Amino acid sequence: MKKEIKVEDKNVTVYYDENINIPVPIVILNTFDEDGENIWNLCKEKNCRDYILATISNINWNDEMSPWYMKKLYKNDKDYLGKADEYIEKLTNRIIPEIEKNFTVSYYVLAGYSLAGLFSIYSMYKTEKFKRIVSASGSFWYPNFLEYINKNKIKNNPDKIYFSLGNKESKTKNELMSKVEVNTKYLLEYYKNQGIETIYEENEGNHFQDVNIRIAKGICNILEDNNLERIKKNEERLDRIILVLNKQKVTDEDMKIIKNDYEEINRYYGSKEWFQDLEDHDNGKIKIKAGVLSQDGIWNMIEKYNEIIKELNIRK
Repeated sequence: MKKEIKVEDKNVTVYYDENINIPVPIVILNTFDEDGENIWNLCKEKNCRDYILATISNINWNDEMSPWYMKKLYKNDKDYLGKADEYIEKLTNRIIPEIEKNFTVSYYVLAGYSLAGLFSIYSMYKTEKFKRIVSASGSFWYPNFLEYINKNKIKNNPDKIYFSLGNKESKTKNELMSKVEVNTKYLLEYYKNQGIETIYEENEGNHFQDVNIRIAKGICNILEDNNLERIKKNEERLDRIILVLNKQKVTDEDMKIIKNDYEEINRYYGSKEWFQDLEDHDNGKIKIKAGVLSQDGIWNMIEKYNEIIKELNIRK
């Protein structure tokens, strides 16, 4: 399904599965040319986990994707006016709230290619909104960007960052752009040393080859969870829920506290990830406590949760 939203001067196109009725990740993709449908279909072909894709177009590329002023690189190019901060404010305070009027989100991913890939990384220093980041062929040749990274702190460390680059992108006569591979790999190690999970994927070709395929690969990759960590997280959620449900007297406030945990368990249970984790656990690949992989255990929790909700509504 596709839904189009106009927010001021920006065109937002949202691609989603109408059969999904639980909170899922929303990937915000800043685009140079609106080609979200192709990327959405590529992700479906790759069996990405459930998510919503929101592409934003009609972006003043050299202005809104650039962190500070830079003179144009080529004769027919335009100067980079450094209006990223203004766009981040518009994105987080006006565009995303409009998206949220129509969809329920579990967390946000910010994705971009080229200059928008650089923008995605820069945004971590300006907002806590994005839990995961995709920078495909990011423009890390941008002057003084590494200096900025070294002098400033991320607002809140993301769970994971995905980097990719074509193996011919640094092979250019332009001295500035030739630094892109060295700088990208520097950032990879820099964030890894800060305890952030980082992924690097090298693609065949130059900067303009297989753009949509590279973006789709980044999106699918960033949405994946390490299954051991995924099981642990959901086991912790289940433990918190059961602890509340087993209280002698459960209040409305108690149920509000575990609401997000309950929704996350609901999303996980019966998903592709759940079945994969169950198979790995049954085959002995994963050897940890995993009540969250028990159908009876989950059903009993859901039944008790709904009974308490019903009782609390009756009391009102």
